Amino acid sequence: MNISRWIRVCAGGVLAVAASLAVAQNKKEIPAADVISKSIKAVGYEVGGGGTKVIFLGTSSAPQASGEARVEAKTGGTSIELKVTAMPQPTTLGAEFLTYVLWTVTPDGNTTNIAEIPIDKQGNGKLSTRAQSQTFAMIVTAEPYFAVQLPSEVVVLENDTKKNTKGKIYPDNDYKLMKRSQYSKLGNPLALTPDLKKVPLDMYEARNAVDIAKSQKAEQYAPEVLTKATASLQMAENSLASNADKSKIITDARQTIQFAEDARALSAERQEAERIQNEKNAAATAAAAKAKAEADAAAAAEAKRQAELTTAREAQMKAEAAAQSAQQKAEQAALQAKEQAARDEAARAKAATAALRAQLLQQLNEVLQTTD
Repeated sequence: MNISRWIRVCAGGVLAVAASLAVAQNKKEIPAADVISKSIKAVGYEVGGGGTKVIFLGTSSAPQASGEARVEAKTGGTSIELKVTAMPQPTTLGAEFLTYVLWTVTPDGNTTNIAEIPIDKQGNGKLSTRAQSQTFAMIVTAEPYFAVQLPSEVVVLENDTKKNTKGKIYPDNDYKLMKRSQYSKLGNPLALTPDLKKVPLDMYEARNAVDIAKSQKAEQYAPEVLTKATASLQMAENSLASNADKSKIITDARQTIQFAEDARALSAERQEAERIQNEKNAAATAAAAKAKAEADAAAAAEAKRQAELTTAREAQMKAEAAAQSAQQKAEQAALQAKEQAARDEAARAKAATAALRAQLLQQLNEVLQTTD
């Protein structure tokens, strides 16, 4: 391992632990569209049961890589002594990647950033750290900087048990990984290999972190935090340019990384909240439009019903008037027929009387000359 890496590890060791704890405490809900799911075997290490070893197997991203860890669970936490070998340089896995991070994965799917893993030019590295839990799986991922809140989807090592590994096995524990698209837009766009003889890796990570935060619209959605990140980066750049003490450069750079990651995460959170609010607003607008359409349809139906009722009433009135008129005509015709019958009857009676008189007169004339 080169000297700058040793300085970086020594000066930043305490900061790495503090930062990982801060990441675990400040982890925000990640939008579902930005993550993928995976599963892994976890081990429940017995507190006070002494140390035991687990192995690490390379994934398709780094099939030649491997590792081994000695794990010992104690009352105050679980110690992890990790060694990795034949790791590819992070930039070969993607221009956005600059470092490796060790994660624990608990059976409930919670992932915790334990620490950054420094590697040398041969891809070998060591890490001595601690975890708060006693039951977890371990993975190693390629990352754009150490202070990430969720492991990237580029997993290079996954733990596995040996025949003599002590602990209870919990198979198939699901957990979330960040899609690499969240980091790849601007991170290390020229795919430059870090020159660690002149510039600490933390500086590359700090520049990477600020670029990524900007690419995720932090200038628009988290300007208050991004301003701190850019100011901190400028301080680190000034320290580097003035050949200041490397510990100060590293401190400023790591502070920049934390600010930039907070800005990226806050920007993603606010964009997700905005998306949800926009969906709610769109749903409310659609509901209002639907309600108005339904109200208009109901009003139109009522108007049609009223028009039909009016038409029916008018038809009924016309029918009643026609019926009344017909009845009046029928009654008038019946009266006229009755009057005509009376007249006809009177005429017949008169004719009968006249005939009777004539007959009587004739009969009387036969006996004696008679005049009417």
